Amino acid sequence: MVHSMERWRRIGWLLAAVLVACARVSLLAQQSAETTEIGWVGLFNGDLVEWLENENRLQSLCANLSRTADEYLCRDEKLAPKVHVVRLRAGPSENAAPAGSLLVIATPGKGLRALFVSVRGGPATEFRPDLFDGDWGYGPYFHETFLERRATWFRLPEGPFLNGTWINATDFGGEPEVRLLETQQIVSSPLGDLLVLGIERGVLRARLEQDADMWCEPGKRPPLRPWQEIRIPVSDLYTPTGHLRLHKKYTRGC
Repeated sequence: MVHSMERWRRIGWLLAAVLVACARVSLLAQQSAETTEIGWVGLFNGDLVEWLENENRLQSLCANLSRTADEYLCRDEKLAPKVHVVRLRAGPSENAAPAGSLLVIATPGKGLRALFVSVRGGPATEFRPDLFDGDWGYGPYFHETFLERRATWFRLPEGPFLNGTWINATDFGGEPEVRLLETQQIVSSPLGDLLVLGIERGVLRARLEQDADMWCEPGKRPPLRPWQEIRIPVSDLYTPTGHLRLHKKYTRGC
């Protein structure tokens, strides 16, 4: 009986390992041959970011009004949240089936919020994009991982989005706001803080970050210490649902 239970336990572990491997293979297969880009697409536009500054600009925005009801109406208007809605699709076309909606809310002095409303109904799901910095004065960084790109259409990962959800980034207005993983970038990762050396043949080449890579101290930059290259399969950069495990380390500079 004990041997039988152990055998089934080992079979369970094997099945789990197979499922994880299949998820990674599926993720690589999902990435279109049209692009080998690894990165994030912005879920905002300039108007939303500018609206966030209303709290700091309130005196000038309502400067010509005396302390009357008009002034208070002006203050309420300029400090009210601004909402931008983007329709999501089940394919990279306006003719594809609906896949829900993305709501981005800009509240002056507080920042951006993102919510997903599923086509299946139910309450909206608030989420934080994968590349994020709450201080909109830097970047701004309010970007979600994309798995595939076709012109201005980007396929988003699962959670909170449904599998196979696409967004047309031009629905925010203007050109898509894209940030890519690039050579010499410093990123945080499950393996530690890394400096990207390159991406080739499905492998990320990197090394551990050193003080000299982002030298912000007075005096001469120190020389690099001996290092070893780290090679990471691109599939390992993503969670099973497709979210990048990497994050730009220095979103605010030094």
